[in-house]
Amino acid sequence: MIAAVVILQACIFALIAAYVVWHWQYRFDVKRVADVMAADLLEKYQEDVGQLGEHGVKEYATQRYIQLAATFGLPSSPVDKVAGMVWEVVSDAQGVQPQRVEAPVLYE
Repeated sequence: MIAAVVILQACIFALIAAYVVWHWQYRFDVKRVADVMAADLLEKYQEDVGQLGEHGVKEYATQRYIQLAATFGLPSSPVDKVAGMVWEVVSDAQGVQPQRVEAPVLYE
């Protein structure tokens, strides 16, 4: 009787471990997919990368990730996270953008 309980507990532990490993795999893949999409955008718009806007980049990343998810069976739930990670890489590549000040002129 005790041996059966131990065997059942080992099977349950193995199932839980397999479930955790399966989900952990997608966490790594999502980061890699986001980096590849950002690299593709940076290569495509080499000199014009400063003109890319947040909305357009996130829309591109969302559509592209949904296509990849449908093609390769990736989970579709992290689509917003992927779009955010792609925008972070692109905005870092753009550097600090000059901000327009709408205050009165101090010196004329």
